[in-house]
Amino acid sequence: MVDEDILQALQDERDRQDVKWGANRYLAQETWLTILMEEVGEAAKAALEDDSGGYAEELIQVAAVAVAALESYRAGPPSLPSHEEIQAQARAASTLGEQSPPH
Repeated sequence: MVDEDILQALQDERDRQDVKWGANRYLAQETWLTILMEEVGEAAKAALEDDSGGYAEELIQVAAVAVAALESYRAGPPSLPSHEEIQAQARAASTLGEQSPPH
């Protein structure tokens, strides 16, 4: 069973990341892996420097980035509107522009 303090720290870090970078972001898998490996490198550096507080903090960041990457993967790339949707939006916008302004 996972310690509740760890789960809370993970959620707090995810919240911090969402505030900093935006909650709805899609990145390519290679980009997420690059970010994740950078965080793993920071955890390794903290471990090699015998920085127990920094090590724990970096491991939370590793886990939070892994969760964000999985969320991005499951959500998939944002869908683009179809040609028909774009045309309908253009017609609606031109119709609004044709209306006379209120007096």
